[in-house]
Amino acid sequence: MSHLNVDERATLLEMVDTLLATIEVAELRVQADDLARQNDLADKSDQADELLMELKRKMGGLKNDEYVRLIIHLKFHHHSTLIENAVKEHLAQLRVDLENLNSEHSEAMNRKNRVIEELNDSKKELKAKISSVEAKIRSESAAVVKTTNALKKAEGVLAAERKQRKALVASLKDRIKYAEHITEEYR
Repeated sequence: MSHLNVDERATLLEMVDTLLATIEVAELRVQADDLARQNDLADKSDQADELLMELKRKMGGLKNDEYVRLIIHLKFHHHSTLIENAVKEHLAQLRVDLENLNSEHSEAMNRKNRVIEELNDSKKELKAKISSVEAKIRSESAAVVKTTNALKKAEGVLAAERKQRKALVASLKDRIKYAEHITEEYR
């Protein structure tokens, strides 16, 4: 099982944060482009009206208003079509970018989930090892206590035997002295 170090984990989390931030920025750009398109179209409409008024003033109230309106409408329509096509292209590119970001985000999330699974597996293994070591320590501690108690008991027995031997040696010395004393008396 491969384990990521702290730096690799931090890099992965940073990538995920960057992807999420990029997605948010892309969504905001789409909204901003929509607003800009709407404002631009409104501006063009206002410009067309102003141009019509200007033409009327210059031509002294042309009788053929419909003709002038048609020309202005066609020019305005041409510009708005160009703008709309540019916006559509931009939106299509944004969609592609967003899909790529979603794909990268998905891959990053999958990698993150794999790392989390590996970390959880490592935790379980570590807990099992710790439990095993703790069980061994408890077992060895019990054995040490048992051995210590046995040693204390043996020391007590040895001390009692030493005491008995000392008493026996003292008794034997007393008998030897007594025997020597009696032997001297009989001489």
